[in-house]
Amino acid sequence: MKLLGISGTITSSKTEISVRQTLDMVKRHDPNIEVVCMNLKDDDLQFCDGRDPWIFRDRLPGH
Repeated sequence: MKLLGISGTITSSKTEISVRQTLDMVKRHDPNIEVVCMNLKDDDLQFCDGRDPWIFRDRLPGH
């Protein structure tokens, strides 16, 4: 079995710490579970704030 923990905040580290601690506990409880932590802080994510998405087309790959 695989378990994915997602830290969805891009401004703080508290969520990531909590997710990693949870994944560590799961792994200690059952070493057969493959755990992965995905931290959205590591990616360049743009917020949807109501502006026309075409404003950001220069940030798309190939443009």
